[in-house]
Amino acid sequence: MCTYIAIINSIVIASAVLQDRYGYDEEQAGFFFTLPYLVAAVVSPLIGLFVSKFGYRMTVTISGSFLMIIAHAMQLVIPTCDDRCWYSVVPSVLLGLSYSIYAVVLWGSLPYLVEARTLGTAFGICTVF
Repeated sequence: MCTYIAIINSIVIASAVLQDRYGYDEEQAGFFFTLPYLVAAVVSPLIGLFVSKFGYRMTVTISGSFLMIIAHAMQLVIPTCDDRCWYSVVPSVLLGLSYSIYAVVLWGSLPYLVEARTLGTAFGICTVF
Protein backbone atom coordinates (compact mmCIF):
# COMPACT_ATOMS: atom_id res chain seq x y z
CA MET A 1 0.00 0.00 0.00
CA CYS A 2 2.96 2.37 0.53
CA THR A 3 3.86 2.04 -3.15
CA TYR A 4 0.25 2.80 -4.03
CA ILE A 5 0.51 5.98 -1.92
CA ALA A 6 3.65 7.06 -3.80
CA ILE A 7 1.83 6.67 -7.12
CA ILE A 8 -1.26 8.60 -6.03
CA ASN A 9 0.80 11.45 -4.54
CA SER A 10 2.87 11.75 -7.72
CA ILE A 11 -0.27 11.94 -9.83
CA VAL A 12 -1.68 14.64 -7.54
CA ILE A 13 1.33 16.95 -8.01
CA ALA A 14 1.74 16.20 -11.73
CA SER A 15 -0.15 19.31 -12.87
CA ALA A 16 2.08 21.65 -10.87
CA VAL A 17 5.23 19.87 -12.08
CA LEU A 18 4.12 20.13 -15.71
CA GLN A 19 3.43 23.84 -15.32
CA ASP A 20 6.54 24.75 -13.33
CA ARG A 21 9.19 22.58 -14.98
CA TYR A 22 7.95 22.07 -18.51
CA GLY A 23 6.05 25.20 -19.47
CA TYR A 24 2.53 23.81 -19.88
CA ASP A 25 -0.36 26.16 -19.26
CA GLU A 26 -3.12 25.23 -16.79
CA GLU A 27 -5.42 23.67 -19.38
CA GLN A 28 -2.73 21.49 -20.95
CA ALA A 29 -1.36 20.47 -17.56
CA GLY A 30 -4.90 19.63 -16.49
CA PHE A 31 -5.28 17.32 -19.48
CA PHE A 32 -1.99 15.56 -18.78
CA PHE A 33 -2.92 15.38 -15.10
CA THR A 34 -5.63 12.91 -16.15
CA LEU A 35 -3.26 10.89 -18.35
CA PRO A 36 -2.32 8.29 -15.69
CA TYR A 37 -6.02 7.64 -15.05
CA LEU A 38 -6.74 7.32 -18.77
CA VAL A 39 -3.87 4.88 -19.19
CA ALA A 40 -5.10 2.90 -16.17
CA ALA A 41 -8.66 2.83 -17.56
CA VAL A 42 -7.45 1.32 -20.83
CA VAL A 43 -4.81 -1.05 -19.45
CA SER A 44 -6.50 -2.32 -16.25
CA PRO A 45 -8.86 -4.75 -18.00
CA LEU A 46 -5.94 -6.17 -19.99
CA ILE A 47 -3.83 -6.65 -16.86
CA GLY A 48 -6.84 -8.21 -15.14
CA LEU A 49 -7.30 -10.67 -17.98
CA PHE A 50 -3.61 -11.55 -17.93
CA VAL A 51 -3.51 -12.10 -14.16
CA SER A 52 -6.77 -14.10 -14.22
CA LYS A 53 -5.59 -16.33 -17.05
CA PHE A 54 -1.89 -16.81 -16.23
CA GLY A 55 -1.45 -15.79 -12.60
CA TYR A 56 1.97 -14.27 -11.82
CA ARG A 57 0.49 -11.83 -9.29
CA MET A 58 3.79 -11.30 -7.50
CA THR A 59 5.75 -10.82 -10.73
CA VAL A 60 3.20 -8.33 -12.04
CA THR A 61 3.23 -6.45 -8.71
CA ILE A 62 7.03 -6.22 -8.73
CA SER A 63 6.88 -4.99 -12.34
CA GLY A 64 4.52 -2.24 -11.19
CA SER A 65 7.01 -1.22 -8.52
CA PHE A 66 9.81 -1.04 -11.07
CA LEU A 67 7.64 1.06 -13.40
CA MET A 68 6.98 3.47 -10.55
CA ILE A 69 10.67 3.71 -9.69
CA ILE A 70 11.54 4.34 -13.34
CA ALA A 71 8.84 7.02 -13.59
CA HIS A 72 10.14 8.83 -10.50
CA ALA A 73 13.75 8.55 -11.67
CA MET A 74 12.78 9.94 -15.07
CA GLN A 75 11.03 12.87 -13.42
CA LEU A 76 14.25 13.66 -11.60
CA VAL A 77 16.55 13.46 -14.62
CA ILE A 78 14.40 14.95 -17.38
CA PRO A 79 15.79 18.43 -17.90
CA THR A 80 13.58 21.46 -17.43
CA CYS A 81 12.39 23.00 -20.67
CA ASP A 82 10.45 26.14 -21.49
CA ASP A 83 8.19 24.94 -24.26
CA ARG A 84 6.21 21.78 -23.46
CA CYS A 85 8.67 18.98 -24.03
CA TRP A 86 6.84 15.88 -25.28
CA TYR A 87 8.97 13.55 -23.20
CA SER A 88 7.80 15.22 -19.98
CA VAL A 89 4.58 13.18 -20.09
CA VAL A 90 6.36 9.80 -20.26
CA PRO A 91 6.58 9.54 -16.43
CA SER A 92 2.82 10.14 -16.26
CA VAL A 93 2.19 7.26 -18.67
CA LEU A 94 4.47 4.98 -16.62
CA LEU A 95 2.69 6.02 -13.43
CA GLY A 96 -0.61 5.16 -15.13
CA LEU A 97 0.69 1.68 -15.94
CA SER A 98 1.95 1.24 -12.41
CA TYR A 99 -1.32 2.53 -10.98
CA SER A 100 -3.34 0.08 -13.06
CA ILE A 101 -1.17 -2.82 -11.93
CA TYR A 102 -1.71 -1.92 -8.30
CA ALA A 103 -5.41 -1.26 -8.75
CA VAL A 104 -5.94 -4.67 -10.34
CA VAL A 105 -3.48 -6.90 -8.54
CA LEU A 106 -3.34 -5.43 -5.06
CA TRP A 107 -7.05 -5.02 -4.49
CA GLY A 108 -7.72 -8.36 -6.16
CA SER A 109 -5.21 -10.09 -3.87
CA LEU A 110 -6.93 -9.20 -0.61
CA PRO A 111 -9.28 -12.21 -0.69
CA TYR A 112 -6.20 -14.44 -0.94
CA LEU A 113 -4.53 -12.80 2.06
CA VAL A 114 -7.30 -12.71 4.68
CA GLU A 115 -10.18 -14.93 5.70
CA ALA A 116 -13.58 -14.20 4.18
CA ARG A 117 -15.03 -13.03 7.50
CA THR A 118 -12.36 -10.29 7.80
CA LEU A 119 -12.38 -9.17 4.17
CA GLY A 120 -14.44 -6.03 4.81
CA THR A 121 -12.00 -4.97 7.53
CA ALA A 122 -9.06 -5.61 5.22
CA PHE A 123 -10.57 -3.45 2.48
CA GLY A 124 -11.30 -0.76 5.07
CA ILE A 125 -7.74 -0.73 6.38
CA CYS A 126 -6.31 -0.56 2.86
CA THR A 127 -8.67 2.30 2.02
CA VAL A 128 -7.42 4.22 5.07
CA PHE A 129 -3.92 4.10 3.66
